Amino acid sequence: MSERKYLTQNEVSAIVNAASQRKYAERDCCLIMLAYFHGFRVSELLSLRLSDVNLSAGSLYVRRLKNGFSTIHPLQASEVKVIRSWLAVRKTWLCRKPPENHWLFISRAGNPLSRQYFYAVLRQAGEDAGLSLRAHPH
Repeated sequence: MSERKYLTQNEVSAIVNAASQRKYAERDCCLIMLAYFHGFRVSELLSLRLSDVNLSAGSLYVRRLKNGFSTIHPLQASEVKVIRSWLAVRKTWLCRKPPENHWLFISRAGNPLSRQYFYAVLRQAGEDAGLSLRAHPH
């Protein structure tokens, strides 16, 4: 019998809840929700731009890599809420950086996030949630 290689909806919820207790909860919850709800590869997730998000229409433009089809995905109400929370925090982080920073997900210093950072966030949230298997993205 092979080991399960996916997370259940309850496990994803547990990871998001664990991430909500972290120092950068708004960003980390948003990262995790979008990653799992839309099946992003890490590079796809971290290359999202502010212009890809349309909160009034409740949609997200997804640029797929590796011969995938780029398309527009609908956003669930819970995603819109967490994105709004993250954008409010994100705005305060850009006080010292030029406002033309177009990446959706940035560090406290205003720089784009690394793949390693996201892996670390996800691994720690999975451990904090007490999952029996290791959480990893797409």
